[in-house]
Amino acid sequence: MRYAVVAMAMVAVLALVGTTAMAQDGQPPAGARGGRGGGNPFAQLDLTAEQKTKVEGILKASREKADKAETPEAKREIRTAAMEDIKKNVLTEEQRTKFEAMQVARESGLPLSELALTAEQKAKVAELVKAAREKAAKAENPQARREIMAALREEIRKNVLTDEQRAKLATLPGPMERMVTGRLDRLGLSDDQKAKVKGILTAARAAAEKAEGMEAKRAVFTAAMDDIKKNVLTEEQRKKLEAMPARGGRGGRGGQGGPPATN
Repeated sequence: MRYAVVAMAMVAVLALVGTTAMAQDGQPPAGARGGRGGGNPFAQLDLTAEQKTKVEGILKASREKADKAETPEAKREIRTAAMEDIKKNVLTEEQRTKFEAMQVARESGLPLSELALTAEQKAKVAELVKAAREKAAKAENPQARREIMAALREEIRKNVLTDEQRAKLATLPGPMERMVTGRLDRLGLSDDQKAKVKGILTAARAAAEKAEGMEAKRAVFTAAMDDIKKNVLTEEQRKKLEAMPARGGRGGRGGQGGPPATN
């Protein structure tokens, strides 16, 4: 469970830098975070001007409706309905196929694009993601949803990937680590700082592998981020990091907008 465990342990790191992560804590599904600081999920689909206008109209209407919804579940249903509307009534068949593949890759939480999956493997992953998504929608709390998605990643790793793909996966940084390093990269780190950050995170990954229990693993990465903030970043960089808005959401409270990060 090396990859999944390390990715889960990065939760503490993300919390420290004010990042939100996957959709299962009341955010829209992966691939649905348009506007409000989030990237356009349709940017890679080469939409026509007419399609862009339709997409913007649907997303705007869904945001306004979601703002009036009283529960995270209701907000999620509204956003999901908007995405289905766009997929069915705006995108072409080719664009739908590409978009759905992008959604599967994001929701799996694994860097599947780097593993050269076969068509059969992609189909299996899509089935697993769909089942996990449906199960997560019925989960009673965020922790249950996190456990479902963690189980999804482990299922893909064990029963879909080949030994060679698993070996390559073990060498790749997890999604949470990529988020953290991505935010740090926005601080204008010097080459010396980048080297120090890489060394600290590499050591933390190795230490987390030996730690027993999630609390111990989280403690490892919490200490790593404290080390980076205190001993690598300048005062100006620390302030900039703390002021960054949460991914896909609005800032505030030191940039810690949105729900807590998940695995």
